Amino acid sequence: MHSLLAPLRPPRGAPSRLLSISPQLDPIPSAILSSLEPHFDTPSRVTSSGDTPSSAPPHLILSCSGGPDSICLLRSLLLALPSLPSAPSLQVVHFDHSTRAGTADDRALVEGLCASSSPPLPLSVHTLGPSEPFSQSAARDWRYSRLLSHALPSRANLVLTGHHRDDNTETFLHSLLRGAGPLRARGIAPERPLGPGRPLGPKALLLRPLLRFPKAALLSFCAANSWRYATDPSNLSSHTPGYFRNTLRNSVVPALERALEARPRPALGEGEGGGELARVVGRFDDQARELGEFLDGEVRRWEEGNRAGGSPGYVGRLALAKWVLAATGAAPPEAAVKRLAAQMKEGKKEWAVDVGGGAQVCRYGGVLFLRWGEGRDSLIEAAPPGRRTILGMVRDGKASMDRLGDVRCKNGKRAVDVMRGRGLSLEERLFAEIEVEDGLVVAIDGDVV
Repeated sequence: MHSLLAPLRPPRGAPSRLLSISPQLDPIPSAILSSLEPHFDTPSRVTSSGDTPSSAPPHLILSCSGGPDSICLLRSLLLALPSLPSAPSLQVVHFDHSTRAGTADDRALVEGLCASSSPPLPLSVHTLGPSEPFSQSAARDWRYSRLLSHALPSRANLVLTGHHRDDNTETFLHSLLRGAGPLRARGIAPERPLGPGRPLGPKALLLRPLLRFPKAALLSFCAANSWRYATDPSNLSSHTPGYFRNTLRNSVVPALERALEARPRPALGEGEGGGELARVVGRFDDQARELGEFLDGEVRRWEEGNRAGGSPGYVGRLALAKWVLAATGAAPPEAAVKRLAAQMKEGKKEWAVDVGGGAQVCRYGGVLFLRWGEGRDSLIEAAPPGRRTILGMVRDGKASMDRLGDVRCKNGKRAVDVMRGRGLSLEERLFAEIEVEDGLVVAIDGDVV
């Protein structure tokens, strides 16, 4: 993998003054630098394997369509890289959806930019086959899965996309008009984990360093530096079938901006610009994030006490949804949250509710926890070296709760009988740490048995 801190030369056709731009003086490269720096300052980063520390600089995976947003991101990133404390590796990824004429030209533009950089930038191109089902959501999932395929197991991986403030406004309005509640009627997060949740852990961190800039600012920066980019004509029509976002972008958002034009506007930071609608959405987003922080407190309270009694009200259901979202990386279906609330209301001692992503919310012995997989193995068969809690192995889909009675200690007694004899409640047994050798439990909570 090429180091990107080698001296850069201007791409063919670009003005020589390109390299004289300082990231400290220009707001867009400076914003990219600010977004990346915290991930280089961390002395030990978690890699895509989920638990292996690494002091190597992160691996950057940048999605580049050839449009003005991603071209501005890639070009500005190259300007910011020399100011980073260590040299990252960079993989550029281009997607060809094959849904319109001109995509070959987009690909050629990105290929030319990567080939003419010094050193040349590694580029991977993924093409959506004509036989594959296509929808906006399916295409988005396809792109993210392909981006994750470039993650390096031994490195921390940062995925960069060119989403900007106009995208944030559209995303908020789109979710609001679909009937989303206060937790889901949100804009785009500046960063979030990308990939499967537990037990595998996130494969990468998704960063949107241009999110505070309106598209007009990106276009202006491209024009000021004579950066060529592709234009997708399908984005310019308000009536493209199946593209409701185009209607929002080209008709609804401009109409709302005009309606809000007379409202007083606060002073804007340098290089940001934009309309009143974006600020209204931003304020709502801030309030929604405050609500999210409150719900985080509720989730921590559950995880610390692990009590499942009672029926959650509206805020409680939001907290349940956020808990699942944090663990799986995907918001649970509303129907699943309602089933979960109904189970909690019934007050049964044991139950499990599928919440998507291969996960279940379970109750056992008064303990509420997320479980991954079926857990058909016994505790002994599933136990890795070192100490593990029974709950941890059951939650991660390794051990089966109904086979705990088969587990024997080194002294010949059943582990559950030993724990019961020590006065441990069912809940305390789930949190007890066990140590296994040669198929037998040799210690419980550090005490030899």
